[in-house]
Amino acid sequence: MEKKVVKHNDTSVLGFAICLFIVLSQSASFIFNRMQAETDDMVCYLAAILLQAVSALLPYFIINARYGSGAGYRMLRREETAVILPLFLALYFTYYISSYLCSTMFGQPEASTPVIPSDSPDPLLFVLLVIFYVVAPAILEELLFRRAVINAIIPYGKWFSVMISSLLFAMSHWDRARVIPVFVFSFFLSVVYIETDNLVVPTVIHMLNNAFAFAGSYMSSRFDQDASSSVMMTAAVAGFVCFIILAVTLPLGSIFSPDERTVTDKRRFWSYPVVVAFLAYILLLALI
Repeated sequence: MEKKVVKHNDTSVLGFAICLFIVLSQSASFIFNRMQAETDDMVCYLAAILLQAVSALLPYFIINARYGSGAGYRMLRREETAVILPLFLALYFTYYISSYLCSTMFGQPEASTPVIPSDSPDPLLFVLLVIFYVVAPAILEELLFRRAVINAIIPYGKWFSVMISSLLFAMSHWDRARVIPVFVFSFFLSVVYIETDNLVVPTVIHMLNNAFAFAGSYMSSRFDQDASSSVMMTAAVAGFVCFIILAVTLPLGSIFSPDERTVTDKRRFWSYPVVVAFLAYILLLALI
């Protein structure tokens, strides 16, 4: 698929867009926390989904307007459909191992999925919870950090774009104990995106990961913790097997191939707005 790419050396607009995302996402988080204490759950989660969309889509459209659009959504090919589940399990294994190592060094991360109350929630509220924790983050984050950010940085090299977009993605989750696991998660999805040239594949894998975490939270609220841990351990073991098989059999040609658009001088990437965005992320990570 032919990509629409604007050749550029200036990343100022990218930096401004990321700074805007920081402001919007932090404001959305603040408003959501205030609404949880004072507002009905239904209204709270409806507003939260809208704030999620605005926080990600406004920077996304700004980046796309300046740098062009990367590979988008298309129908899955048969071979892509066949590897989605093994890719998810392999990703889960890497995330599980890195999370375990980080939790031993930095302590347990903050909860990122809800604890479903023991009494059955309202069906509509449950749908809103699924959209808020499973569907919306996968779609919005893949649009912003995969399609927009990677496309804006890819003239500086494919590996460089994967590293920087993954670092931005990890730092945007605002939890020091989760920075490394989320970086690994984003790195994996970024490579999948570049290799498949199809945003559907990382989006579906991201959604499966969110759904698995949400289901784990649901199981913990309905059954004992051991049942949830057993399922997670089984998935990690299956993921280890898939990881080995995919590492041996899956071709990784695109990520290593040279690109005529590459700007060899990486120093041109570090415009003042990009540096400000990274410093803002680091400051927030230090404070939160």
